[in-house]
Amino acid sequence: MHPSEKPSKDEMKRDAHFLARAFLPPPGSATTRPVAPLPLPLCLPQLNSTYGSPFVRAYSPVLEAVDISQVQLLNFIDGLNAAITSSPPLRVVNWTGLILGFLPYNWALWGGLFIQIAAETGDRVLSKSLTDRYLRAANRLLFNPRGLSIRLFTPSALQHMVLMQPEPPKRSRLDRFGRATGTILLTQLPLSFVSKIVHKAAKQPPRVDASDLPNLPFKAKLLPTMRRLVMLEGHALMPLIFDVPPPLKPEGLRTLVQTWGVRLDRWWYGKTQTRAEKQRYKLSEMERMLEVNEDESEKHAPTKKEKKKRAKLERQVSDADLLEHWASDQVLWIVITGSEVDEHIDGIEMADTDEDDEAMELATWDAQMKAEQHNSIRHRETQSPDH
Repeated sequence: MHPSEKPSKDEMKRDAHFLARAFLPPPGSATTRPVAPLPLPLCLPQLNSTYGSPFVRAYSPVLEAVDISQVQLLNFIDGLNAAITSSPPLRVVNWTGLILGFLPYNWALWGGLFIQIAAETGDRVLSKSLTDRYLRAANRLLFNPRGLSIRLFTPSALQHMVLMQPEPPKRSRLDRFGRATGTILLTQLPLSFVSKIVHKAAKQPPRVDASDLPNLPFKAKLLPTMRRLVMLEGHALMPLIFDVPPPLKPEGLRTLVQTWGVRLDRWWYGKTQTRAEKQRYKLSEMERMLEVNEDESEKHAPTKKEKKKRAKLERQVSDADLLEHWASDQVLWIVITGSEVDEHIDGIEMADTDEDDEAMELATWDAQMKAEQHNSIRHRETQSPDH
């Protein structure tokens, strides 16, 4: 099948069954003994905010009390990453606690998203994506038998349902459009004058402190994830183990194509984030040396070359800080909670139904399409060579 062609529904079902067999426990294998309730949710973010970005791989030993081993959780994440790179989720939990549509701009180009119009009602009938099917299987085979549920949350839903924070102010259309445009400009045209234009129009985030790179106990590319997890301390399972075995390599050409996509995404992300962290470290060292020189009796006046180098580093670090801040407002999160949390989320039965099709009212569809139009330029981010 040509990559630009949509898979048939039979192919989608076959892929979902393949992923479930490769990455999830077999039916009937769940424990029958009582398990302790999960004290706090487990929350793991995507590495980046682009559609189809893989989720970070990590484990909490607390999950052993609910009979989920490290191997089982990592296998689940590997299967989810294989699914999401080829087919983004159709439904995620948003701020309001509703299961809402998640259709990226140019959604018709993504495999696994089918639409037909019901003649009798005019409603849009959508086929569940590969990601939706995989999550449904994961709940049935791994999480629900242990009194747990797995959902994908937006950052606003995480604030609402995990952090119990008040609703954040809604961003204007101009802000949403500006962020998407700014991301493209900063990643595709990393020039001084472009950076100045973007930063002048953007609200500046707090500066990200440099890390002690030579003594980091983990890879530099995990630092943005660590910073995102800091806000969850006291509200989610901590600490997490990131030193885990490499991803499972399933047999089967179709899934290998998807896992290669995950590996490529991780490689690009790791390259850009490691470069950003090195720039922060270099700038911090340069500023420290300047302070030392200023304390000496004979002050060392920076040369023109040193000034130029510092200005370039400051611009690069400022760009990286802004991009990370914007990405934090967009990444999806894996959230594993007790199944009772689902009582506060409307539409769960629609997400978990065994039916592969679901109807979306015309008004809901129109509202979703309008929202997508506001963010239409974000689709181009996925084509950026820096992602």
